[in-house]
Amino acid sequence: MNRSTFHTIGAVAAVAVMLSSCAKNEVISSRRPALDPDAIAFSVSSGFVPVDMPESKSGGQAEEKPAVLLGDNGDTLYLHPSVVPNERGFSAAPETRGVPIEDPSGIDSIFVTAKINDGGSEAADALYIDAEKVTRIGEGGTIWTTSEGQHFWPDESTTLDFYAYANIGFDNNSPAYAKNLVCENGKLGFSYISSGSAGSDAVRQPDILFALASASRSQTTDGDGTVDLNFQHALAGIQFRAKNIAGGTIKSITIKNVCGQGYCEYTLSDETTDSGARMNGTFEWSKLSDKKDFTQTMLVKVNESSTLPDGTLQDVTTEANNKMTFMMIPQSTEGVEVEIELEGDLDKKTYTVSGKLSGPDPSSPITWEAGNIYIYDISTDSINWTYVFEVTPTINMVLGQTSAPYTVTSYRFRTQLGDSEANREPVPWTAINTNFSESNFHTGDKENITYNDVVTSFVYSGGASTDSFSKKYNLEVVGTKMHTTWDYDEKTLRGESSKGTPDNPYNLATDDGGDGNETTANCYVVNAAGYYKLPLVYGNALKNGTDNTSAYSGGNFKDYKNKTINDPYINNADDATLVWSDGFYMFKDIKLDADKKYLTFHIDPNYLQQANAVLAVRDANDDIMWSWHIWVTERDINKTHSVIDWFDSSNTFELMSSNLGWVDGKNVYYNQRDIAYEFTQKGSGKKAEMVVKQEGREFDYKDVGSTYYQWGRKDPLVAMRNWDAVGADDYRLHETGRSDYGYDTQTGGITLGDAIQHPNIYYTRAKTEGGENWCKDNITVLWNNYDSGGQDESTFS
Repeated sequence: MNRSTFHTIGAVAAVAVMLSSCAKNEVISSRRPALDPDAIAFSVSSGFVPVDMPESKSGGQAEEKPAVLLGDNGDTLYLHPSVVPNERGFSAAPETRGVPIEDPSGIDSIFVTAKINDGGSEAADALYIDAEKVTRIGEGGTIWTTSEGQHFWPDESTTLDFYAYANIGFDNNSPAYAKNLVCENGKLGFSYISSGSAGSDAVRQPDILFALASASRSQTTDGDGTVDLNFQHALAGIQFRAKNIAGGTIKSITIKNVCGQGYCEYTLSDETTDSGARMNGTFEWSKLSDKKDFTQTMLVKVNESSTLPDGTLQDVTTEANNKMTFMMIPQSTEGVEVEIELEGDLDKKTYTVSGKLSGPDPSSPITWEAGNIYIYDISTDSINWTYVFEVTPTINMVLGQTSAPYTVTSYRFRTQLGDSEANREPVPWTAINTNFSESNFHTGDKENITYNDVVTSFVYSGGASTDSFSKKYNLEVVGTKMHTTWDYDEKTLRGESSKGTPDNPYNLATDDGGDGNETTANCYVVNAAGYYKLPLVYGNALKNGTDNTSAYSGGNFKDYKNKTINDPYINNADDATLVWSDGFYMFKDIKLDADKKYLTFHIDPNYLQQANAVLAVRDANDDIMWSWHIWVTERDINKTHSVIDWFDSSNTFELMSSNLGWVDGKNVYYNQRDIAYEFTQKGSGKKAEMVVKQEGREFDYKDVGSTYYQWGRKDPLVAMRNWDAVGADDYRLHETGRSDYGYDTQTGGITLGDAIQHPNIYYTRAKTEGGENWCKDNITVLWNNYDSGGQDESTFS
């Protein structure tokens, strides 16, 4: 309203009004047409100094660090932020929302309050112009004046403080409004409220503007009484562009968890014009509250980026779509999220990607400053590409297994082109170990052992461009450790000094393990860990270093091909192998020596226990040529018991203290191991877990036991578990060198050569009239210690 008391004071003055938005001051040059020379008038222009914030690097999306990593569904929304000053002035009527003001031509009016600043006199801060509407003089004019009558300068030296604002409402029914406006002491303060519920349409938020100036008439430009007001933007603008995206429609953008209320104080700066007038100000926002979501309904079409020149940016909320700019209260982006809804052109699927909003460094939030427009370039891998990432979910290693395959499938394809091999690209991946534990199977306690102690081979990354889309890898681990409740396993056997070395194995066919005169056998006894060897000789065909021809002469003994044995030595062996052992992991490195004259093996001290094993040599066709029984025991077999023949007291015999292959009653257990890996696909951030269980087990061998022999055969069969279970499947579990080397039964009536090739098989009688022995040939020296003449003689088999 007009203050008539001031109309007659002093000379008439004019005030120029500017709009802040760039580093330069673009003051409208045309001044005071047809206006009283002492009247106050206004000229509109703008000016702004931007906050320094680097733009994101150029280049392909693969090289850029995403500003946002999404959690849900593994989608990645890349937001490449940059900041520009809000270089727009007035552009439209105050009721227009969500539109950055561009230039003075479209604005209808501004409002100005003026107070006298008389340096401490009683008239200081006296109201001079009370929130009057200021309008343009003439269509397209550059000078503005109060609409309810002219106001005049009091005199040449009296200073007036001007408080101007535009494009802001004070009606609490408006979507966004100010209240409690205070203009005093060079400060303009107000509370700003964005009303409405969560999900308020951001287009309803205006671009509000303020200007401050302090001048006397003599300090105005050219002394003509026109004071320049430089309008500045109180809010921050948020805009989006499409940088690398599949063709489709951006349906909406929502900025979440932003404050909708706050108090703003705009303070006059000390900046002066050449003539001494003060102008411009700084914004300070405080008391931020009422966090809510702001949504823009876009329906903006974007083209498939792959069809455009590299680096092409498509406007989403800029240029032609600038009416969709988010006008936000300046605040930190900490905790602020963005959600973008897109619909693909071809698949017509709606994709929602969301994540935290930040600056160039995704881990560091920035603060939106008043007067800046923050432009975020959208790149959406989840829309451009469909990522496929599959990993073998579980591996279960049975007892004795030390390696297992797993498969990783990692590739992507253009979503709108479909999944075909020609459209696939391998995607790199990495893996980390996330869990490892070994539990004592007997007590349940955790063992003091680490991941690196167990895992010997694992691939931690893959998916390079040279890799296939789906590739097999191998996980290798050490065998689970054996524990036993038989004290002599732990104390006696493991207490013995290890024998032999890898280069000089202990010779089981000599008394001292050296290379002296050899006496061979079908069974060798071992009572310590170490490296051993045995000569490739048929049974006991060597005695004290010379041929023991009585052990194989006569033509009744055959080799594995049913050919008569005429020589002690086994020739043309190709390799050596474990047939079976009921002591898991104990027998290792079973092989032939360089000259193929000896079978060598290693007994691992970590798995040493009372046990039995059968080792063999094979020909080039992997047929077993001969095999030997290895009995691991702490017992001294040289300590014997003398017995007398009941029928002939002159005959005495020496018997061992236990059966051949004796194993004392005990519990044997192997710990279970649990291993877990987390795989991560690059680009998509997809994760997959692989859980590995290396089985543990406890064997209840509470009863004593020993190996079994089929009459007339040289090789033992695996012992029973306990005496209370004697079924066909109640034998002790055993490690085998090949899957078909485990204990089995078959119908007999075979040759001696067949039996030699299959030392693990128990042959039953044939179901024929009168029955039939396991060996179809009648070789009497295999069955008893009497020859065909009935004389009491030893069998030399």
